[in-house]
Amino acid sequence: MWHAHAANPSCNLVLIHPQEALFAAVTVPGCTRCLAEVRAALQAGASVAAMDEHGRSALHIAAFENEDAEAVAAVIPVLVAEGADVQVK
Repeated sequence: MWHAHAANPSCNLVLIHPQEALFAAVTVPGCTRCLAEVRAALQAGASVAAMDEHGRSALHIAAFENEDAEAVAAVIPVLVAEGADVQVK
């Protein structure tokens, strides 16, 4: 399933695969927007266990790529509640 996603405000609405949407969503600044995009990606079928092409999970990407500490603090519990493995390296 594909869904509409506009994580990058400089681009128009783009169709993106739910997994790619999750990887992008965890980097979005702002708690409300980050959480909304993460939840939308999860509802569309994204998996918190999936790895990107660099072997990183959404949890890794959120922790290391999102510069908004409040957004990270809000999204990590959501990912863990959805089954993200905090032991994955």
